[in-house]
Amino acid sequence: MRGLTLVICMMVVLAFIFVVGCSKQQADPDDIFPILKATDQANVMKCLANQHTLRSAITMYRIAHNGANPSSLYDLVPRYIRAVPECPSGGAYDYDETTGAVSCPSGHNQ
Repeated sequence: MRGLTLVICMMVVLAFIFVVGCSKQQADPDDIFPILKATDQANVMKCLANQHTLRSAITMYRIAHNGANPSSLYDLVPRYIRAVPECPSGGAYDYDETTGAVSCPSGHNQ
């Protein structure tokens, strides 16, 4: 019963925050749930870090293979990276074999 009471209290608090947020004129979802904005920012930072890791691994691959680019990101596993990461916002990173460029499918590019 104690756990159920905690859940009910959390629901009341969230409902209160939602009602107060919606009572503003032109309520912005970021004002109502600021944690969503922070999560989006964290996903962008993680995505940029993943791209940096991939670019570093591609550079190490080039050094070891006389300047040749890997044919896919999976050629980097397991010697240069443990696994090919995915963008936290969803989707696999785009890789151009001819240039060695890595880009994000969600547009989080450096």
